[in-house]
Amino acid sequence: MIILIIEDDKGLVELIKEKVEECGYETFNVNSAGEALEWLCGHTPYIMLLDYSLPDMNAKELIAELQRKEQPLPSFIVSTGQGDERIAVDMMRLGARDYIIKDSLFLDMLPEVIKRVAREIENENGRKQAEEEREKLIVELREALSQVKTLSGLLPICASCKKIKNDKGHWEQMEIYISDRSEADFSHGICPECTAKLYPDYYKKIKRNE
Repeated sequence: MIILIIEDDKGLVELIKEKVEECGYETFNVNSAGEALEWLCGHTPYIMLLDYSLPDMNAKELIAELQRKEQPLPSFIVSTGQGDERIAVDMMRLGARDYIIKDSLFLDMLPEVIKRVAREIENENGRKQAEEEREKLIVELREALSQVKTLSGLLPICASCKKIKNDKGHWEQMEIYISDRSEADFSHGICPECTAKLYPDYYKKIKRNE
C-alpha cells in the first residue's frame, strides 16, 4: 500500500518517508499540487499526507479540484507549519482524517496518526464488506422467494375421489394439481386403514407378525 507525500520541503520529505516506511508502507512523493493531481489521475494511494501550503495552491484548493474533476478522494491527513483552528475545521469538514502541526513533535506523532487512520479505514472497509454481503444475501433471498409457488384461496375438491377442479373446469388428480402449482413432489404409499380395506388378508398377516 502506497502513502502519497505531498510536501514542497525536500529535506522534510526524506524524514517523513523514513517514518512512513518504518510503519511498513511504500511511499511516493510530489512537491506541488499540480504534480499530485497528475499522479492521482492514474493512482489511488492508501493515505495521502498533504501539506496545507503548497507552491501552486493550498490543500483546500487541491481537494476542491479533485472533487471538481470527480476523481476518487483518498483518505488524507493535513499537515501545516502554522496552527490555525479555522483551517483545521475547514479541512476536517472536507474529509481530512487528521490535522497535524509541524512542530518539534511532528515526526514522532506521525507514525501513531498513520496507524490510527489505517485502523479507521480497515474498520470502515470491514463494515462496507459486511453491508455488501448483507445486500447480496437479500437479493438472493428475494430471487429465491420469487420462484416459490404457493397455493391460496378455496380449492374445489371432490368429496369422494379427492380430485381438484382446475382453472379450466377440469378435474385433476390432487397430486398433479399440487405439483403443477408448487414445488412439492409426491411419494406414494398405502395407509393402514386403506391396506385393511383393500388387502384384508395381507393386513391380517402383517398384524399377526407384529
